[in-house]
Amino acid sequence: MALSPSLQAGSQFGLSKFSHDSRYLFSCCGAVIKVFNTSNGECVHNLQGHTKQVTGVSLNPSNVLQVISCGTEGLLIYWDYLDGVILKKYDLHLPLFGILAINAERKNILMLAQLSEHKKAFAVMLWKKKKTSDGFDQPKTLIDNCDSDPNLVSYGCMKECVAAGLKHKLAIHSMKTGKTK
Repeated sequence: MALSPSLQAGSQFGLSKFSHDSRYLFSCCGAVIKVFNTSNGECVHNLQGHTKQVTGVSLNPSNVLQVISCGTEGLLIYWDYLDGVILKKYDLHLPLFGILAINAERKNILMLAQLSEHKKAFAVMLWKKKKTSDGFDQPKTLIDNCDSDPNLVSYGCMKECVAAGLKHKLAIHSMKTGKTK
């Protein structure tokens, strides 16, 4: 059976991810995340909560029924995608350009952020969940002055290093030592 997702003319089919069981497809379309049923192609939810471009969507490793999204307005949103509702919303005060990795054990998120709206300066940054209250601590910049494309950033399989490219240079940050080369 051929799938024919229900997108309106002119809508963009952007960054996409499948659910843990591949029954749903999440697609960033402007300020909305469309949730498609993969068995029939039907759009079952439009996740609306961002006010600007959604630039990242990732599965929540702590809960298979949730996705996490980020956008250029600086919002990080936790969603229940089956009910189509926002569970938590955080304003991280920086334009976000991609969720690179989520470490459930350490309760942190690695994201690509724009450091200044006036300059095209981007950084790989680490946000840690606060221990005493809901929210995130101030982010730690791991690699600054990198490209805005999240495809040019890689997180090591052992979660020990992160690498990012800019033009003809490569920066590698060690999570163990905290140093960048």
